[in-house]
Parts: sequence; structure tokens; C-alpha cells
Amino acid sequence: MHMKEILIVLAIVLVMGAAEAMFPLVKSAIKLRKQRKLLNEALSNLATALGLKDAYTETRGSGTVAAIAVRIARAMHLPKQEVKRIEIAAKLGDIGKVGVSGKILRKPGPLDPTEWSEMQRHPIIGEEIMKPVGLLSEAAKIVRHHHEHYDGSGYPDGLKGEDIPLGSRIVLVANAFKNITLDTPYRRARSKSEALHELKEHAGSQFDPEVVRVFGSMIDRV
Repeated sequence: MHMKEILIVLAIVLVMGAAEAMFPLVKSAIKLRKQRKLLNEALSNLATALGLKDAYTETRGSGTVAAIAVRIARAMHLPKQEVKRIEIAAKLGDIGKVGVSGKILRKPGPLDPTEWSEMQRHPIIGEEIMKPVGLLSEAAKIVRHHHEHYDGSGYPDGLKGEDIPLGSRIVLVANAFKNITLDTPYRRARSKSEALHELKEHAGSQFDPEVVRVFGSMIDRV
């Protein structure tokens, strides 16, 4: 991680920590909606400051990964607090990339084994960044495991099935759908129906079949 990036992360952690300490003092004066708005703005600014916003990691708008993940979580009737944790994790899922070499992140072709090994550390780094900050700590575990696969073939810990946090399984599906439906340097964007077909093909191996089923039932509203 470069010094500039370290300073950015430290500054954000300090600001978020200070904001968290102040919340009990102003809780009676600030409505919950206002708190959520402030937190969402802080998260969006955080993603922007770290240079994480790109075509694949948008953080705002109805078609974003976070918005899709929230829709899935609500359709699965998860508690509001868990939905919020999933939203935060979806917005900051790639925060750990500040610890990955810029050359690797910007490489136009496939990564070699050494580069791929470094890239696979970004969920761990993301958890380490988020865990000390109370407002983000509960979402940190979701971030760590959002690249785990249902059959255990994912990373960083090779978790399998329901050992993977449900929030991580939801974010994985939302991320995959968004990536499939966006143009990339390697392939054209595909339609919603094509994306859903691919998700279903990999349900039970890469994706949680139940999350894919729920997403399929609401895809027309995405």
C-alpha cells in the first residue's frame, strides 16, 4: 500500500471513529433517516477517495451492486440491520484493493499466479480496514467472504455452503449479475435473461441456489 493510500485510509478511519463517538450525544436530536443519509454519503465519499468507483463497483443508483444486494436481502425478509450491513459491504467490498499493486489492478490482460495471489488478499485487507471502525465492523466479515464460492472453491478461506455468511453469498450474486450485464474489455454486456441463465448454471457451485432463486423471482424489478 502506498503512503498516500495509507494516509487516506487512516484519515477516514479517524473521521468515522469520531462520528461514531458523537452519535450517542446527538442521537436524540438526529432522526434515524438523517443518520443513514450521513452514513451513506460517507461511504460513497470513501469509495471515491480510494479510487474504487468504476464501471464494476458503482456505489449509487438503482442498478448498482449495493442496490441489487439490498433488494435480494429484503426479498429474503432479512432484518433491517442485516440489510444495512449487506448494503455497506456491497459498497465497500473492494476497499481492500488499496493494498494491491496499481499495476495489477490496471493490468489489461490475465493475471499470472503471483499477481492473482496478491489480488486474492484484497478481501482480507478490506476486513482489516473496516473491523476497527464500529460503524463498519459488522459488515467487515461479509467483505472478507464475498468471493467465497458455494462449493468451497472461492477465496480467501475456501468456505463452503452455509459456512459462508449469507450477506457474502448475496453480494457475490449481485456482483456477478452486474459484471455480466456490463461491457468489459474482454466481452460484451449480456442481457438480464442471459445473466440469469449464467447464474443458474453456476448455482450450487459458485452461487447459493436459494439466493439465485430469489434473485430470479425479482429480476424484472432490477
